[in-house]
Amino acid sequence: GTMKLAGGGLKVQRFKFDRRFDPESSPGGAADLLFDLVTSEEFSHSLELGLGVTPESWTQLEVEKLSATVLNMGFFDPLESEGLLAPNGFLRKCMNDRVHGVDIDTLVTDMLLNEESEHAHIYGEAQRNEFLFRLFQLLFIGGAMHQRDEDVLAYLEQTKLLYKDLMTVHKRSATGKVEITSRVYAVRPTATGRCTALFPGTVELSHCYIIVDAAKKLATAVHMPYKGFW
Repeated sequence: GTMKLAGGGLKVQRFKFDRRFDPESSPGGAADLLFDLVTSEEFSHSLELGLGVTPESWTQLEVEKLSATVLNMGFFDPLESEGLLAPNGFLRKCMNDRVHGVDIDTLVTDMLLNEESEHAHIYGEAQRNEFLFRLFQLLFIGGAMHQRDEDVLAYLEQTKLLYKDLMTVHKRSATGKVEITSRVYAVRPTATGRCTALFPGTVELSHCYIIVDAAKKLATAVHMPYKGFW
């Protein structure tokens, strides 16, 4: 269904698939499934993509495998310990420029979008490739019409609920250890590619993730184009 988070525009849709999905044994395993899904009529229709993604426009896209290992919201503790938040969870403001047309008005926005930020180092590359980080970024930056909250807590709560809803968790009987079995892929245009059906607006601020639950043969699409009304 369509979620009214992030200023609207975020869509989460589930799809059944019947092909065998074994990305470990065949490197193309994930790409084949994602190609079938993203270029399907059902995908375009349920995400309201207009013309849809043609097999030709698929060649303009690339797939990045993300990590999904975080099981604890302590992942976001550095926001407070590194001084991006006031102790009550309020977002510390900053006066800065714009990045991709977004006002860099809080230190968290600065950390997320500004590569030159003095806070950029708080989350390294591996952490930024965690799906939990990407979801937080999606919800916090939101769409072009997003009015930002003064407080980080609502964003953390939304992030947690959406993450729990999207991830399949399994407890290993041998070790009792809990692990996430979902596989998460980010779909985005290549450096020179364009796919206006999936990414009609600012590519750097848009999101498209496919979460695959191999056991249930379910794929979930999380789609958030960043597009103004004019």
